[in-house]
Amino acid sequence: MGDSKTWRIFRRQSAGGGRSAVRWLLAAIFLYALLTLLLHSLFPPPAAVSMQGVQHSARHLQFLHDDSWLDEQGERQLSQQIFDELFRMIAQADKLILLDMFLFNAWQGPVPERHRALSDELTDALIARRQEIADLPIIVISDPINTVYGGLQSVHFNRLQQAGITVVQTDLTKLQDSNPTWSGFWRVFIQPFGNAPGELLPNPFGEGRVSLRSYLSLLNFKANHRKLLITDSGDDDKLRALVASANPHDGSSAHRNVAMSFSGEAVVDLVAAERELLLMNEAHQQVQLLDEVLHHLGVLLPDSDLQAAVSGSTQTPKASDLPTVQVLGESRIQQAVLQALDRAGAGDAVDLAMFYLSERAIIEALIAAESRGASVRVLLDVNSDAFGRQKNGVPNRPVAAELVASGVEVRWCATSGEQCHAKWLHVSQGSAAHVFLLGSANFTRRNLHDLNMETDVQVRTTSESPLTEEMITFFDRQWNNSGGRTYSLDYDEFANDSLWLKLQYRFMEMTGLSTF
Repeated sequence: MGDSKTWRIFRRQSAGGGRSAVRWLLAAIFLYALLTLLLHSLFPPPAAVSMQGVQHSARHLQFLHDDSWLDEQGERQLSQQIFDELFRMIAQADKLILLDMFLFNAWQGPVPERHRALSDELTDALIARRQEIADLPIIVISDPINTVYGGLQSVHFNRLQQAGITVVQTDLTKLQDSNPTWSGFWRVFIQPFGNAPGELLPNPFGEGRVSLRSYLSLLNFKANHRKLLITDSGDDDKLRALVASANPHDGSSAHRNVAMSFSGEAVVDLVAAERELLLMNEAHQQVQLLDEVLHHLGVLLPDSDLQAAVSGSTQTPKASDLPTVQVLGESRIQQAVLQALDRAGAGDAVDLAMFYLSERAIIEALIAAESRGASVRVLLDVNSDAFGRQKNGVPNRPVAAELVASGVEVRWCATSGEQCHAKWLHVSQGSAAHVFLLGSANFTRRNLHDLNMETDVQVRTTSESPLTEEMITFFDRQWNNSGGRTYSLDYDEFANDSLWLKLQYRFMEMTGLSTF
């Protein structure tokens, strides 16, 4: 009897001690993950992030755009330029091809986009040029999303590698964490185990099956989101670049997009930025190859510390120096946007076409420009469709409601399965000067706060420039539905000022628990 009582007391004490040990263990795990997150956040972003080129005299500027609209019968029509120019540049290169693209795959959503197999076209173009010039240096940089973070083989990357073209997949762990509530835990308890092809779960982006660790990596919500090409111009040995909002992704092949191609010294700044990206990825063989090409071409790069070397290039150029082109990355894009918007006042025009608009400082700057008397027009994607999957309109619908309530004009892109994927801003400064920004960056916290990797170009022109007229006409045509084509719809068509959407958007933007 006594022994039985003593045993029951011992068991209760043991159970209490066990629960206490579990609590201490869980607390230690939480503290360890928190410390990992905090310590990582104390380190600055890598040198490949937040670059800012010099405002160089523009040479051979060419504005390119992929358009979609609804005809009088309500059928979707397309007119595209960007990838035709990209393939032309690849076909004429004989000294260098450097490609950095985010989405490079054939994956489709539940409702496939049948317009164009861009991933196969690009793969074929690169391999064909390699076969024509066996020793042509070709450097391809992309994002691990195309292998679902190591959980699936990339058919296109495998084909390129079999042809002798190395693909550098960006090491996203070097970047700051855009979803800190998850990434601290992931870095400690999941990252050390790596990833490999698996069959446990369906590919969240398309065909095939992947491992659980692919999903856990996806929740970090970060990317090398750049979309650019650098080649030589053939016989004259000059470098040329194309910076775009478009991906070589079959499911995105009908999207509206914009791009700018150019040559001259601005391309050298872009090369220097991509070289820093290769260094970040410890792709030393590709760096050496790139250096050899540049030496052969007689190209001198800026100082190795690109951020410090060109940090003094924010002065507005004289009208006599226009047009100019400047390459920008990440937070430097936001600085340029805010600088342009802060100068807009009575008599000026601000036109914005954007896939995702959520960054608070930019939203406030748009409202402030309107309050100073600027004409502010904002053309947004409805954010209701993503590759055949329905979305609820966050962030653009609550942001649009805020803008309209403050007097800003907003219209929606009229789309039919495709996305209004352009990232484009125009600000007129007085009667003579114009600023245009375009490229890969959505105007969101993730894209502009040195979390994702982004590349834009800022182009400054005069009112007399044919390029200025062409770019203004590009936006006016969509805003005004010119030529009997329906490019855009009234704000009321998709207006939604619900408190729930507003709270959801604010929470997602603030915490990073979102895909935008």
